[in-house]
Amino acid sequence: MARPCAGRSVRFMFRTIVIGYEGPDRGDEAIALAEVLRDPRKGTLLLASAYPLAPAMTVGGYVVPEEIDKLRDETKAMLATARDAMPARERTRIRAVASESPPRVLTEMAEAERADLVVVGSSHRGAIGRVLPGTTAERLLHGAPCAVAVAPRGYRGGSIRHIGVAYDGSPEAEAALHAAEALAVELRAALTVYCVVEPTPPSAAMIAAGTGAEWPSKSAKDHARHLLWAVSDNAPAGLQPETLLLHGEPAVEIAARAHGVIDLLFAGSRGYGPLRRALLGSVSGALVRDAGCPVVVTPHTAIAQDDSAPTTAQAVHA
Repeated sequence: MARPCAGRSVRFMFRTIVIGYEGPDRGDEAIALAEVLRDPRKGTLLLASAYPLAPAMTVGGYVVPEEIDKLRDETKAMLATARDAMPARERTRIRAVASESPPRVLTEMAEAERADLVVVGSSHRGAIGRVLPGTTAERLLHGAPCAVAVAPRGYRGGSIRHIGVAYDGSPEAEAALHAAEALAVELRAALTVYCVVEPTPPSAAMIAAGTGAEWPSKSAKDHARHLLWAVSDNAPAGLQPETLLLHGEPAVEIAARAHGVIDLLFAGSRGYGPLRRALLGSVSGALVRDAGCPVVVTPHTAIAQDDSAPTTAQAVHA
């Protein structure tokens, strides 16, 4: 697949970020990641939380307004406390919404705000440093109209010195690559591009004989090499990405190479769905679960090459 000419000018920082906040246990990790990814010049944050309309708040099938108001005020107070502790508090708004579906709230807010990114924390069922998306993250990844970032357990922010990207030449991978390249330029970070050639699926005869998948064909490896050569040849001016050709299961190989090395990993989503949403594919989903760093999943509209180009959300809503 042809890519834009070498040395092109790119600009990609997240300017409008919606943060899903569920309290300090998981929300602080999402805040830390949003602070790192926010454009320091123009970036704004929206700290959002959904509070439920629980059955306990109804009497005889009627909602008790006083109980709802109380829960709303408590949620707003929680958000205000979190905002006041943020370095970017002057650029942060808060919003509490009554809903039984936090993912729907975040999706609707992202659409209304024309957001570039939604950030959430991962589940706390896993070990520190693992990204295990809970119900909110999983459902959000299947429906968000923009890029989605998931912070691993225990994440506390810090400099992004090394960015990784999973790349296979698809339009969604191109979006992830462009975003990773541009962010690497902005942050003067190193960039590693991973391309994985999977084993050839076994034929019916091979299965009958009890043999497994074959090593990748020469043509598949040659195609992957050409993809990576094009990445190097067409990198933005001043950026010299490292390219790695790997063999095996993509998510397994990339997660293993990225662990302890990469500070932020980009992956493309599947390329279908209403409004070109960020639908979670098999590889990107596994990377979100297995990578030891924050992961950004991008739809293929998540590209902003200059100030005149549409943002991710603007492209989605076009």
